[in-house]
Amino acid sequence: MAKRLTVKEGDIFEVPLENNTKGYFQFIMLDLTQLNSEVIRVFKKRYEANESPDLEDVVKEEVQCYAHIVIKFGVKMNLWNKVGNVGLEPNIEAPYFRGSNDYGNSDIKVSKSWYVWRANEDFVQVGELKGEQVNYDIGSVLATPEIPEIMNTGKSSYFYPAYK
Repeated sequence: MAKRLTVKEGDIFEVPLENNTKGYFQFIMLDLTQLNSEVIRVFKKRYEANESPDLEDVVKEEVQCYAHIVIKFGVKMNLWNKVGNVGLEPNIEAPYFRGSNDYGNSDIKVSKSWYVWRANEDFVQVGELKGEQVNYDIGSVLATPEIPEIMNTGKSSYFYPAYK
């Protein structure tokens, strides 16, 4: 019988990447406003595949992005594995996300129908994105293979309308 994966806040996952490298992400919270999905922070720094960095140092690195995923799917697909847990900093702030009501409509290249939210808070319809909102990460629950793709290339291949 397969071992059941339990995930708790602070868990760190190692992701094998291109060019014999690897990266890490950390589970930071559930977002009840986005399908009760798991919110992760993906760290920007890459390591050689044979390196064993101290996880306390890994979580101090720059965050590449925040994303909603289903962690256990990636484990089942052998896209990442759990390597430890580092407690979250006290009073960690929930990240902000953005989404478009035009998502899925490939006829609309630039959306003027955006909403933003902070994890576990209500969606706020904003129309056009302004200021810092353009830097918020897309808040859709990502398909599991998108995480290694984002870590390898800095972007995802799925279609999402632009904001300008």
